[in-house]
Amino acid sequence: MAAFAATHAQERQSTRLALGFAPGFLTAQSTIAYAVAAEAEWYRDGRVSWRGDLYALAGKSKPGALQQNYQALFGLVYTFDRTGSFAPFAGFQPGVGFAGVNNGVADGLYVYPVLSPVAGVHIFSGARWHATVSLRYVFGELSYTDTGSVYLSELRAGVGLGYSY
Repeated sequence: MAAFAATHAQERQSTRLALGFAPGFLTAQSTIAYAVAAEAEWYRDGRVSWRGDLYALAGKSKPGALQQNYQALFGLVYTFDRTGSFAPFAGFQPGVGFAGVNNGVADGLYVYPVLSPVAGVHIFSGARWHATVSLRYVFGELSYTDTGSVYLSELRAGVGLGYSY
């Protein structure tokens, strides 16, 4: 069992990739949104890593001005315990969003800034495969003269399957 834990710790010091499903709740629109997600994490030394996340809106429960939404986030993550099968983490990621809006006045793809705290756990099964469960809040507001303010803040859960190498 000690060799198994040592293998986990060694593998997690390199790179981790995952694909997932990320349902969320757009707070201003009171709309449930469904996104597909991809994440990549690069461990250097210790418990701090660099993590990048990509999201693409796949659907939503109500129609509205928001037609499409893409987000790219990149920041630091701290992993609390990297030696067992459960690896809880927390981090913060700034990023950029691209929103397709059609509100009668504006019609197009617009860029907006996002900030996102994230927390969750990686559940390892063997040396390389893992599942990730996470929760994040995305702060975002699209504000242009032709769009007005479109609040894109979202409470988002995530479930993914990943591979470490």
